[in-house]
Amino acid sequence: MHKARLSFLFLFISIFALGENRDSVRIERMVDLAFQLEDQFPDSAFILSRQVILASKKIDFKIGESYGFLRLGSIYYGRGTYDSALYYSKKAAQIRQEEKDIVGACGALITVSDVYQAQGKIDSAIYTMLNALQLSSKADNNALEIKVLLQLGNLYLKYKQENEALKYYSKAENKLTESSAEDLKYLVKSAFGEFFISNKKYDDALKKYIEALEYTNENLVYKSSIYNNMAVCFENLSKLKLAQEFYTKALEIHKQLNLGPDIALSYFNIGSVCINRALPDSAILFLNKSLGIAKMIGDINREAKVFEHLSDAFKLKKDYLTAYNMHLRYVQLADSLLNIEKIQSISEMQTKYETIQKEQQIKLLNEQNKTKTAQRNLIIASSTVLFLILILLSIYFIQRSRIAKKNQLIAQQQLENLLGTQEAKTYNAMLDGQAAERNRIANDLHDRLGSMLSTIKLLFGSLEEKIDAAQGENKNQISRANNLIDEACVEVRRISHNLGSGMVADYGLVHALDDLCMSINQTKKINCKLLTYNVEDALSLNIEVELYRIVQEVLNNALKHAEAKNITVQLNRLDEELSLTIEDDGKGFDVKSKMKSGGMGLANIEMRSKKINGTLHIDSALGKGTTTIIEVPLNNSND
Repeated sequence: MHKARLSFLFLFISIFALGENRDSVRIERMVDLAFQLEDQFPDSAFILSRQVILASKKIDFKIGESYGFLRLGSIYYGRGTYDSALYYSKKAAQIRQEEKDIVGACGALITVSDVYQAQGKIDSAIYTMLNALQLSSKADNNALEIKVLLQLGNLYLKYKQENEALKYYSKAENKLTESSAEDLKYLVKSAFGEFFISNKKYDDALKKYIEALEYTNENLVYKSSIYNNMAVCFENLSKLKLAQEFYTKALEIHKQLNLGPDIALSYFNIGSVCINRALPDSAILFLNKSLGIAKMIGDINREAKVFEHLSDAFKLKKDYLTAYNMHLRYVQLADSLLNIEKIQSISEMQTKYETIQKEQQIKLLNEQNKTKTAQRNLIIASSTVLFLILILLSIYFIQRSRIAKKNQLIAQQQLENLLGTQEAKTYNAMLDGQAAERNRIANDLHDRLGSMLSTIKLLFGSLEEKIDAAQGENKNQISRANNLIDEACVEVRRISHNLGSGMVADYGLVHALDDLCMSINQTKKINCKLLTYNVEDALSLNIEVELYRIVQEVLNNALKHAEAKNITVQLNRLDEELSLTIEDDGKGFDVKSKMKSGGMGLANIEMRSKKINGTLHIDSALGKGTTTIIEVPLNNSND
């Protein structure tokens, strides 16, 4: 998530330079709001990002559209849904390249590289960054090329390829000029500092950080980073007093900027140095401050490390009981973290194992190919003419066979589509017939039986007045019969209501969907959530009923087949377009094969979408959940 947001900042300049009218300005504000909401309210950011895409398409604002895709990629990245993150990030990069926005394209490619890294596809991550470098070299933008070179160097350094990292850092440094921006000089010098720390050359790292300090230009974030890294160098050089001094400088800036995680880290670093300086009381003071902030922000990893160091500090004080208790707290937290690390370790080992297997298979295939090549050359040398004739004949017959099979498949597919469409039409006609019959029965109940019961009620009322002087038992029986008639009237009205237009016509689509979600939640087996935006005004009854039936069909499929735990129904209206999105975290399915098989459920959903001039999009894959989107234009004919 953090990397994706860094890539966004890298792109920010190119996005907002292109807004030229009121609509694009509105889109830019939506973009900014989606970015701000992304960490704490990802669902709202998700809705806004989709609205950015829809609004951008309406005014043909390609850069805005690509940014919507980039934000969706970032949100899916944060959820750990890397396939979807990759899909949307690549779409953003493609649009930016088509629009000749090289700065934005490079930023999007950096996001794609980050996703590949998260998937463990290091070769793909490096290949993507090399593409970004090639693209940046065509832009006549020295600053852009320097930033891409530094990103590529950081990538190589992360995976311990120091020689490659140094090569790209040096290229970035060579492109610096006297007129280069101060922040570029800072970034290059800092990158070399990181490189030297990685290689344990702390004196060389200090020189680079001192040079970088000249170019911070009063940027407090840059300064705090330099102070912290210089303290690391001093600590590794056993200059502990200087290390504590520079950790304290970094702490002062972190307090000034109110950066909670960084404040906790600075207190922890100072406490660690105090332990090494044999100052246990000071160490305990700073470590407890770090612990308080770590608990407040929910940083379990930092809490565990603090308890470990507190144990060491109390050992220095010879308070072994407290030291033991601190160690127990550390072990408890470490065990909870260990499970997460085990899962990650198993995943990494699995990836390495699969990589080794692939390399062995490739090696075996190469050896087999060499043998086959030698045999093939021998055959060609002895029977070239015969071989060519056989090849030509084979190609001819294979081509004929492929064409025949293709024509057969096309005819079969057309027949299946026709049958599926006819079946869906028949099914819908049956449902419409059932609805008409239900309405007829409801009217009969209300108009005929209801009026008859009302008449009987009046007669009984008149009779009851006349028998006031009658015996008590007879009067009670008549009163009881009168009550039963009242109950029958109420029941007739209820049945008439249920058989008639129903909740959608009476209370509207939003209320009906909310009631549907509440009914599902009452099962306590699945969580259904309804999100709406700008749908306060009523739509035409036709649209509301069809959308309600679509939601019923999709939720029914999810409950029966998806094995989902959470379902989100989103209903959004933007200008003259209505968007219905239904997302579940179930086991998913192969959309193409389901559509080809002509299943009644999907065919019925598609038929209902077309009935209200809507477009249907289903995004699903095995093990990835399902997202169903229906977009309905709202015009005079529909709304």
